[in-house]
Amino acid sequence: MKSFKNWPPNYRFAYVLCALGLIVCAGAVVWRLGGAEGMVMAGLGLLSCAVLLVMMPRWALDGNEEGERRARARAAREELRQSRRGSSQN
Repeated sequence: MKSFKNWPPNYRFAYVLCALGLIVCAGAVVWRLGGAEGMVMAGLGLLSCAVLLVMMPRWALDGNEEGERRARARAAREELRQSRRGSSQN
């Protein structure tokens, strides 16, 4: 598993939101907020947030490696644009 500080910012943001969702849904279940339909939705939210909190560390990308990949892809796209401009002018 990768260290949390090495995750890309969007992964860290999603992980924090999942933790917050878990707390909110657990509170809704404990204090029985809403009717039966609300309890079912809170239970599903609780389950999905718990699964995501367990699985996200396995799915996380290394932020440094991802940044390097994006930079290489950006350079390759720019090179392709340059070659297309050069071939269209000939």
